[in-house]
Amino acid sequence: MALSIYLIFFEKSQKEIINVLEKQKKIQVEEEKFNILLKGLDDYEKKVIRAIKEQDGITQQTLRLRTDLHKSKLSIVLSGLEKKGLIARKEKGKTKKIFLRIRL
Repeated sequence: MALSIYLIFFEKSQKEIINVLEKQKKIQVEEEKFNILLKGLDDYEKKVIRAIKEQDGITQQTLRLRTDLHKSKLSIVLSGLEKKGLIARKEKGKTKKIFLRIRL
């Protein structure tokens, strides 16, 4: 009886460990994909993509403050990223929200 109880709990804890390891592996793979993506971008684009990844749906004004880029430079960088298919800009009222189009 004690052996069966031990095996039941051992199996549950083993499944939990496997789930945690799978989640960690998924996160690591996503980070590796993201780092590979960043290698193909210039410094301004990297800065913008990282900020958007931190807060998907960020407004263009907030993004400008976070990246410390001039309004015109940010607009140029965003246009380039949009042409590359990495981001999407959606108008919400008078502002634009920026979303990552890539799912890692």
